[in-house]
Formats: sequence, structure tokens, C-alpha cells
Amino acid sequence: ELKNAAKNGGLKEIFGAGTAAVVSQIKAFQHKDELFELDHQNDSYAEKLKSILVGIQTNILEDKHGWRYKV
Repeated sequence: ELKNAAKNGGLKEIFGAGTAAVVSQIKAFQHKDELFELDHQNDSYAEKLKSILVGIQTNILEDKHGWRYKV
């Protein structure tokens, strides 16, 4: 359960990913009257994923999956 992982320190990060937003880290979530704030992660998967996706979008990194195409 998400709340239990947040309470016991097992929850390290949460992020959303999509074509428009790329990657957005979630720094906190609330359920009912409880607020759960997450510590900053120095080795964040969200930051790595965002860096790779932006690199592909901006033609800095190779597009191994054929996601880019000329318009």
C-alpha cells in the first residue's frame, strides 16, 4: 500500500510520464487528512528518464525506437 510505504520510508519517489508533460515528479500526496511528503532523491529514476526523453526529443540522443519522424 502506498501510504504504508510512505510511512515506513519504503516509498522513494513518484512521478508521472506522458507525451506532453514528459516527466513530472510528485513531491507529496494527500489521502484524507494525511499529507505524505517525499524526500529528494539524488539518484532519481524520474530525472534519468526525463533526461533521456528530452535528449531524444531534441536530437541529442539516438532514437533507438523510431519515435521521431520528420514533419
